[in-house]
Amino acid sequence: MQPDEIYQNLKEEVEPREASRLIATAIKKMIGERLQKRLAAEYRDANVEIQGQYNDLEGTVGDGINWKRAPMILDIDLLSTKI
Repeated sequence: MQPDEIYQNLKEEVEPREASRLIATAIKKMIGERLQKRLAAEYRDANVEIQGQYNDLEGTVGDGINWKRAPMILDIDLLSTKI
């Protein structure tokens, strides 16, 4: 259906004031749906970025000293150091 046909059908089915309200409601709904889609996409992008930062931080923490092995590592480092 072409926009003119839709408008004609709308005029035949509803009164003029109702048509204005119906059009305004439809436009508000369309804008709201677009906003929700855009926000959802932004949240997905932010989630990917946050997950990457979390993984980096988790890797950094995981690269820290294993305190159970720390005395052994320190002994090896002392032995390999030239005085």
